Amino acid sequence: MTTAREAYRDYYDAAGDPDFHRPRYQWTIDTFMPGVAGKTILEIGCGDGGCIQLLRERNEVAGVDASESGVQHCLARRVPATLVDVSTQRLPFEPDTFDIVICLETLEHLANPQHAIDEIGRVLKPQGHLICSIPNPRIGHPYLYPGLFTFANFRRFLEQNGFRTTQIVPWGWAPRHTILPTAWQRSRLARSRYVAGIIRRGLHHLLRNSRFFPHYLYWLWTFDALYDKRLDSPAMLESQARATRPGTPAGSGQHAASTSGP
Repeated sequence: MTTAREAYRDYYDAAGDPDFHRPRYQWTIDTFMPGVAGKTILEIGCGDGGCIQLLRERNEVAGVDASESGVQHCLARRVPATLVDVSTQRLPFEPDTFDIVICLETLEHLANPQHAIDEIGRVLKPQGHLICSIPNPRIGHPYLYPGLFTFANFRRFLEQNGFRTTQIVPWGWAPRHTILPTAWQRSRLARSRYVAGIIRRGLHHLLRNSRFFPHYLYWLWTFDALYDKRLDSPAMLESQARATRPGTPAGSGQHAASTSGP
């Protein structure tokens, strides 16, 4: 089985302009961490510099990545980074170390997102913030676990692991044709900037601040999630084991037996 460290070893060697993503890093900081100073900040999937390269002067920062080339680029730029595959390894930090954990378009690359979210919760301080983003599946991004990274399922994944979403801000537009019904997508007129573009912008302005958030319109979503760390709360895996052990309704199949037909 190929590991993340093998698959992503030279991921950043052909990355081109190392500052290509800098505007989005700055947008993330301005949107979710304006004026942040004096904080401890970890970036998981820091790549060749990530957000922490812009935060290091006024904060205590650290980065981890499964790509050896990414870590080497970080160290060359004097950005503190460590080679870690958070799918399988423990983060090299003590519990309750960080005020903020940043994880941009990284969780969908992991073989074990549950292990990663457990580790994020371990190193976050109580009431710490997770700033994370995932791409919209409509854009064609490949996924190891497609069902997890739909908008609704990912938000629930965060919530069941103790993260309360306080803000969701989209970035960029999904391709115009992806917002249309399947039958319309074959029509050149419907896919045009005039028709699909107007529909997309209209839905954006009409629904963005409503309870019917039009998540399907955007390239990716960034979540600001507050970690409700309760010392007496079991981990998700432990909660699942308790709820399904033999003798409980879920574990014995009593509910299914009582509701099934003859």
